[in-house]
Amino acid sequence: MRKKNVKILDYHIKPQCAIFSDQFTIAGGDKIQLFENDTILFEFNQPVNTLFESNKELIGGTEGGNIFMWDLETQKQILSLKGHNAPITCFCIQNSVLISGSKNSIIKIWDLKSKQPIGQLKGHHLQINCLAQLNNIIASGAKDGFLRIWDLKQQKILQSFNNHDAPITCIKFDQKNLASGGEDRTIKYWDIEKLQLIHSTRPDIGSIQQLYFHQDLLYSAASDSLKVWNIKKDKEVREVIESNWRNIQDIKAFDNKIQGLAICPTLQLFEVDVSYQNLYQRQQTTGGIQNQRTQSRQRVSSDHIQQNASNLQQPQSKRAQQLSDQKGVVISRTSSTSSINSETHQSRRNDSQKDLKSGMKQSIMVPVFQTKKTREMGNAENIKFNDAKDDIFTSTNVFQISQFIVDNECKENFKQIDIINEICKDHFKFMDIMKQRMNKLLPIFQLWGSKKYSSAIQQIDKLDQSSLINDCLLMIMKQIQNIPQESLLLIFDKSFKMIFDKHTYIQLNSLKFIQSLLLNHKDIKGIEEIRQILKQKKDVFENLSSKHQLQEQIQQLKTLI
Repeated sequence: MRKKNVKILDYHIKPQCAIFSDQFTIAGGDKIQLFENDTILFEFNQPVNTLFESNKELIGGTEGGNIFMWDLETQKQILSLKGHNAPITCFCIQNSVLISGSKNSIIKIWDLKSKQPIGQLKGHHLQINCLAQLNNIIASGAKDGFLRIWDLKQQKILQSFNNHDAPITCIKFDQKNLASGGEDRTIKYWDIEKLQLIHSTRPDIGSIQQLYFHQDLLYSAASDSLKVWNIKKDKEVREVIESNWRNIQDIKAFDNKIQGLAICPTLQLFEVDVSYQNLYQRQQTTGGIQNQRTQSRQRVSSDHIQQNASNLQQPQSKRAQQLSDQKGVVISRTSSTSSINSETHQSRRNDSQKDLKSGMKQSIMVPVFQTKKTREMGNAENIKFNDAKDDIFTSTNVFQISQFIVDNECKENFKQIDIINEICKDHFKFMDIMKQRMNKLLPIFQLWGSKKYSSAIQQIDKLDQSSLINDCLLMIMKQIQNIPQESLLLIFDKSFKMIFDKHTYIQLNSLKFIQSLLLNHKDIKGIEEIRQILKQKKDVFENLSSKHQLQEQIQQLKTLI
């Protein structure tokens, strides 16, 4: 039975951010609150939108670009820094060097001893979402989907990776390598010394929100699951824990437990028991995870095997015909037999009976569909079907049905079921993605259809995923003359950022939108300000001209500036 994490505490507050520290749970928003269990120990009356804790020192960043630091032992503020011109989004710290990232894509480096900035890193085009540091190496992940590796001493970029197809949401170092997770629902594992990708996981159901290394295992938290990976050894999942949380803020593992903080909609603490010993035993098992999957299917008791021994008495051709007719009953034997000709059938049947008497395991796979005919055949062969909950189509284990078929003549038929199985999985994933998209887009479309144009544009400004923003821009483009004057700069800023997207079709649509904006609002005061901004960004268009698909659109836009 799959494990589930359970809510063990509700803090009954709605903060903007929350983290674990060694001693406390810390929540930030209009003020900072430090909890022990559900009791507030003390508060700092400072609004923050991001938090970070290291060596009993708490760091907070504000919407105004300020940085504050508190000593958690004395409960006093010890530092205040000002240097960002945009909201601060993330931190990392090592020794006396603090790294901060902001919404305007700038990364700043601070010397905490002198309390002065000592450098800044530029390279990202959109908001910095996460930072991590290992010795002299800094890693940054941003909304533009790029992972960038920096040299701290020389303050220069070492490598840029654009392997993620959506914004990067979290990054974590282990002893020498780096893991990154993103809204493309994948985890990527990087060799920092060689500056290359080691491994990428298959897409999860939801975006990866948090990562955490503990005892050579990697924990990844998505909106409806918590997974434990042996990403260093065989890149396989060791545990899948069902979860019902949203907006995950932080996770940690200790004492055979995993805990997580999530805002859904109040701040809540979740917990699940995990046996690390079992996880490591799985790592040492020969054959890895595939052996586990095979063993999990061999659940037939020896009494049940004896009951089905009579089935082997039937001529092989008759049994093959029944297998072909049933179209859903799959019988697999662990003895390696591919085909039995009539001359050797009697001796192999005797060998099979001997094997059964000596306790050799047989495994019977669950039928995919049970029609009246297949049930009758099942009774005729004394086959006891398992419950529907063990149906191979609902199992999380991945295998091919056809590999369990003994008879070669039946393999081709059952390969079709494998294909249908894969199509069904892809279909359900697609439907889940579309449902998530419509949940975000439908309120905006309704506001626009109700002629609440300013409200619709404000909601668009809150979107993070470039494909969603692209859909909204296409909708607005059809009625672009309806954009209120007070919302022109806001929607222009959103569309201009999409020019830096990695997908050419989104870049092209963004350029078309800006061109349409200039053509349809040329006599409005706000448009002149937009023209001035575009003139200052001419170097951006020069860089984009290298893509031949964009050249024509850029040329048309230049004539309007």
